[in-house]
Amino acid sequence: MRKMRPGKGARGTILTRLIKSSDGIPYPNEDPKHRSNVVLQKKAKINGKGVLFFQFDGRIDGDELYYASPHWLKVIEEGNINDLFGTGSQQEPQQEEQQQPNQKGNKKKKKKPFKEAKTKWNHSLAKRLLYNDVYNGVVPQDAKDEDGKSTMHLEDIFQMHDEYKKYDRTKFSARLGDIRKEIKGLISRRNEDYEAPKEYIANVPVSYCNWKGFIQWQGSESQERVLQDIESGIFQKKG
Repeated sequence: MRKMRPGKGARGTILTRLIKSSDGIPYPNEDPKHRSNVVLQKKAKINGKGVLFFQFDGRIDGDELYYASPHWLKVIEEGNINDLFGTGSQQEPQQEEQQQPNQKGNKKKKKKPFKEAKTKWNHSLAKRLLYNDVYNGVVPQDAKDEDGKSTMHLEDIFQMHDEYKKYDRTKFSARLGDIRKEIKGLISRRNEDYEAPKEYIANVPVSYCNWKGFIQWQGSESQERVLQDIESGIFQKKG
């Protein structure tokens, strides 16, 4: 069954003995079992207590307004669903019925965490594939270019190898960032290793003596004579 909505213009029955006029004075000598037909108009707060009451027309064809608590009201005909008096939403009635009877059913089911492959990410084939792609430039080593735009969509990278799908998609961005950072650090240290000897050679003169004070072979007169003998072929004659 569809649940009746206490919207504006809805018709209902109410205990007549609880009807109050706009000044809050109840009408005396009313039959406790009597019911009156009413048409809902709006919600109202009366007597300065901040308590919500329904304001309604006590006669179908009349224009006199009364107040009553919604507890004593039974809606028998729907009103405008866009102007509700109650706390319900504008969802379909069937959905409301499913939610209200079973409070336990209203609890949102927690999503189960993604179950990754048994092999940990740090020792996985997926990480090696991603590492090689970043190192070889298949995947850009920088996430953004000079203009701040993405160099390659994360989803496109994730779809490159089926091995990636064995691991949590929500962690892929952080893992890619760690690999990029690691490779950049290795490249930076490699460049420093290349530049350090060049800088040393440029700033430190060549020494022709070892730490004991003996003349070194490199650059010595003996080395020069041997080179001359090799060039003349004399070592082939004398053995």
